[in-house]
Order: sequence, then structure tokens, then C-alpha cells
Amino acid sequence: MTSPTPTLDLFAPEKRAEITAKALELIQLRAVIAGSRPGMFMVISSDGTNTYMIDTDERSCTCKGFLNYGRCYHLVAAEMLNDFQRKARGSWIPSRRN
Repeated sequence: MTSPTPTLDLFAPEKRAEITAKALELIQLRAVIAGSRPGMFMVISSDGTNTYMIDTDERSCTCKGFLNYGRCYHLVAAEMLNDFQRKARGSWIPSRRN
């Protein structure tokens, strides 16, 4: 079974609930901001001191976690918001899964 976002599938099953909670918190705090084109987002770090650029099409983030491990909760949050926005517009296509 696949997760709500492709990146969430990259985390160990026992970490997915924690990552999902962190991602949802960023969305609730309005710390995930749509960029200049579909799939691009800016995310403000949970402590408010950094901003990261997210590309959901390329599945990339500029944070250290992504650079070191190829996954992060910022990208999960952006993927979730991207899917929520597509559903709201009525043009929902799930994030790609490789």
C-alpha cells in the first residue's frame, strides 16, 4: 500500500506517522507557500530561522536532511499541499510515483 505522498514511502514505516504529523503542522502554520509555478514551494523551517525551496516535480528540497538523506518532511508537506490544492481546483492528479 502506498502513502499519501511518494516521499513518505521513502521513510521507514515506523517513522511515517511522525513525519506526517510534522508535515501537517507546517501546513497548519501556513509555513508552506506556493511558488511561481505549479509544484514549486517555499517552506519556512519549524523554528522559523530558515527557508527551503521545494520542487515537487523533481522531488527536491534545499534542506540539510534532504541533501543528506534524499527525503524530508518539508517535501512531504509540499506534496500534501500540492495534492490538496489540485483536489480543490478539481484538477487533481496524484503526485507521481516512481
